[in-house]
Amino acid sequence: MKRSDEDAWIKQKALEEDCAFVAAGYFTATSPRSIFAVAHKAPFKLLRSELPHPLTLAADTEAPAEVVVLIAGKDQPIARVFYDYQGATLNLEFLHDVPFTTFDAEVKLTSGKHTEVAQVAIKDHKATLLSKTDLTEDDIAEVRLLPQDLR
Repeated sequence: MKRSDEDAWIKQKALEEDCAFVAAGYFTATSPRSIFAVAHKAPFKLLRSELPHPLTLAADTEAPAEVVVLIAGKDQPIARVFYDYQGATLNLEFLHDVPFTTFDAEVKLTSGKHTEVAQVAIKDHKATLLSKTDLTEDDIAEVRLLPQDLR
């Protein structure tokens, strides 16, 4: 099986297992027990209208040409992945309100390695996925979110 065929099969299986959870780009009130998303680069200009508030960048920097976004369901962007160099943290910024405030996550890296994180808190649409790390948004291949407290 070719890599692209295998990736497509994995994505389809994850969607079947988790069920559709995105409707018109928003999380539904009945979000599933887990959310599977694939990391993709996207032009920042296209994503700008999706962000819940203006992007905060370090002083004297310009908006990036491309950003890494998590895509779930039917090609719906759900979060921006970004690295904070000052804090050495890998973060998510959700593009819409989510019906949970904490989640666990299974992260697959582009190197093929996996890591798991527990009890990640969301505040103001943002969550720190990994702390004290040198992994950046370019190292993320896939993320499975496991909501802990559906509202």
